[in-house]
Amino acid sequence: LYGADATNLCATMRKGGGIEMLLSLVCDPLVEVHQRSMMVLANLVSNAFDTENASLTRALSMRLGAAELIVARLRSNNPTPQLSAAATLQNLSAWSSECAHELSSNGGRERLEELVLHDETIEPCRRYASGALKNISNYVDIPQLDEEREEDGDTWGPGRSNATTRNRSISAPAVRFALATDLT
Repeated sequence: LYGADATNLCATMRKGGGIEMLLSLVCDPLVEVHQRSMMVLANLVSNAFDTENASLTRALSMRLGAAELIVARLRSNNPTPQLSAAATLQNLSAWSSECAHELSSNGGRERLEELVLHDETIEPCRRYASGALKNISNYVDIPQLDEEREEDGDTWGPGRSNATTRNRSISAPAVRFALATDLT
């Protein structure tokens, strides 16, 4: 699906309780069920899928508690739900200040950092987690300790207006990985 068909599907899902249903399936104990429900949600909240109204689906998803539910799956030890959760959070946080702030307050950002930096994380999950961190850093500014900045030689000083300044909310190693990652 694409174009008007995708936009119509998203509108139907929003109006008909489909987003609520998907989020209830994120809580399903079967990996196949919650993994697939997150992948569908990841598409529905994406500007690439619904070029007209993805912001409405993101806003509804956030009001219904999507970030908290998906972060719970991000904490799984199973790489399949980790991958789906990271992909969904990347799309959900792409244009959502609300999502970025919630992920920073509910431990989601820290878990994304762990996935980026952990050697055992599968590469697609690492890329999605990195993308989510990039998105979060566009909205959330939690300054690092001055010593860490000085030790790392980073020049994230006040008043800088480039992307590096926005990434102060993420640990230095995670920032380096996120900035070096080609998400295409």
